[in-house]
Amino acid sequence: MEKKNNFIYIGLITLIWFVTYILVQIFLPQKLGWDEVAYMSVARGIASDFDYSARSYTIMGILRHGYPSHYINFPIFSFYLALFFKLFGFSLKIAYLSTWLSALGVCILTYFIFLMLSENNYKLAFIVSMCYLFYPGILKICDSAMMEQMGCLLLCAAVYWILKDYMKGVFNYFTIVKFTISFLIIWLFKSLFIGF
Repeated sequence: MEKKNNFIYIGLITLIWFVTYILVQIFLPQKLGWDEVAYMSVARGIASDFDYSARSYTIMGILRHGYPSHYINFPIFSFYLALFFKLFGFSLKIAYLSTWLSALGVCILTYFIFLMLSENNYKLAFIVSMCYLFYPGILKICDSAMMEQMGCLLLCAAVYWILKDYMKGVFNYFTIVKFTISFLIIWLFKSLFIGF
């Protein structure tokens, strides 16, 4: 029964996410941000020839620093975006799809996190998961190549990974390793590689 409920609710989450994705693509305008251009240019370099050098020659980068800057390299996000570019080609739609898929991952992980916290209240976990997707501003961030959704996905994965041990009553050496790896990945997600 538990697996059947999970299958139904995950299916509903995916269906609602997909319908929302299609509707946003049709009805909401897309506005390209200057930092998106920088993220996508680094990811394209990685996907093309594994060139990780900064290409943040955006207007804001030059105005702020007065010269082309290396301050736009975010290792985890750039590799994530480069993976999509390598698999599906270079396109703004592909970059946006990667962000939408991160949002789907956040919704699914939020469902499982709240399923654990609410002692298997499937409806509540589903409602909280959908509240995330339709929270004001989330749809705008989803329809961009910004790194916020990927950050939320990593944070939810870390919380789920650690909460699973906590709910089992397990705290050992492996739990400490999980904490360390989770926080290292989140740090690498937002850390800057300076000097490349």
